[in-house]
Amino acid sequence: MLIKERHIYFSTFTVQNWVSVFLDFPKSNEIILESLDYLSKNGEIIVYCFVIMRDHIHLVWEFEKKENIHEIIRRFKSFTGSRVIKLVGSADEEYLENFQSERQDRKYKFWKVGSNDYHLLHKDIIFQKIKYIHKNPLKGDYKTVDSPKDYFYSSSKFYVTDQSDFKFVKKFS
Repeated sequence: MLIKERHIYFSTFTVQNWVSVFLDFPKSNEIILESLDYLSKNGEIIVYCFVIMRDHIHLVWEFEKKENIHEIIRRFKSFTGSRVIKLVGSADEEYLENFQSERQDRKYKFWKVGSNDYHLLHKDIIFQKIKYIHKNPLKGDYKTVDSPKDYFYSSSKFYVTDQSDFKFVKKFS
């Protein structure tokens, strides 16, 4: 079923230099979760699916207004990036070297430039992306659990058990 009129996207945000910051500094995961919760409570987004891996995150999310998509993504990356840099800097200044920026206007750069954002136009593709996201913690060097529902920083448990640790996640149907 086509759903062109909705602004549902599959997005990937990758940490600069593929640094394993979400593994090395577990509190950085909370920054991502708090930001998604804030944007959701503000009515700017609906999060259908997410996973936070050691060096990147994936989302299937819907934007309430098409004209706000790029602005919300920019704010999300700016806010989360600066907060994680601050967290890391307060714990381990040497680790910050991983995020040195070559740009004149900033000392550090957390996220890689740009993001992969794909407008999802068909329900089958959305469900395919949700499965892909939930299986991330089972793949290759990223394998950390035997079942997707056992990976905490993911919406998988909600899709399997209808119980969620994250109030901002809504099931796509």
